[in-house]
Amino acid sequence: MITTGVLTNFYSLETTIVMVLMPALIINLVVLLSRSERGMFAEFFHYLKRYWMLVVSSILGGYFGVKLLFMVDVGYIYLLMSAVIIFYVATSLSGKVWRIPVNGVTLAIFGALAGLVGGSTNAMAPLLMVYLLSTDNDTREIAKASNLCYLAGKIVQFWVLLDLVFAMPLAEFSLLMLITLLSLFFLLLGIRLREKISRRLFTVIILGILFIVGAKAGINGIMLLMA
Repeated sequence: MITTGVLTNFYSLETTIVMVLMPALIINLVVLLSRSERGMFAEFFHYLKRYWMLVVSSILGGYFGVKLLFMVDVGYIYLLMSAVIIFYVATSLSGKVWRIPVNGVTLAIFGALAGLVGGSTNAMAPLLMVYLLSTDNDTREIAKASNLCYLAGKIVQFWVLLDLVFAMPLAEFSLLMLITLLSLFFLLLGIRLREKISRRLFTVIILGILFIVGAKAGINGIMLLMA
C-alpha cells in the first residue's frame, strides 16, 4: 500500500500497479514459505486447504478489481484506496477488534471484497486484516493466510495486465527491477530487525506513513474528479 501510494505521485495508477507487481509477488511468496514447519510445498498446501474459500473468492474479486481500473474514473479508485487505508489506520489506532463469525459465507464475502479492492488499488490488506484478526488464530497463521491471498491477488493482476507488463518502456522496466532488488534487500533487513524494534514503535511508524499515503490518495482523487 505504501509503495503504491508513493509511486502514484509520479505515475498513473495503472502503471504503478504494474510496477509493484513483481516485488510484491516475490515478497508474498517469501513470507508465505518462510518459517515453514512442514516443508515448502506442504506449508503452501496446508494453508491453501484451510483457506481455499478465502483465496478463491479473492481471486474472483481481484479479477474484477483489475478490470475496474479500466472501467471507472481513476479519481473514484483513488478515493476508494484512501477510504480503505484511513479505515485501517483508524481501526488500528482505536484498538477495536471486530468479531465476525468465521464460516464459508464470511470467507467468501471478505475474500471477494478484499480481492476487488486489492485488484484495483493494491489495498487488499485492511479488509483481510479486519477479518483474520477477528478469529482466534495466532499471528503466524494470520500472516500466512493473508500472504496466500496477497500472492493469489498478484498472480491475477499479472495475468490480466500481462500485456502492460511486457509493453513497459525500458526506463520503467529498469526501475521495476531496482524496486524488486530493493524490496528483497529491505525484506531481509526487516527480518533481522524485527526482534530489535518494539512492536509499538513499528506500528506507530507504519500507521503514520499509511495515514499520509491515504490522505494524499484522497486529495488526488478529489483533484482528478474536479478537473
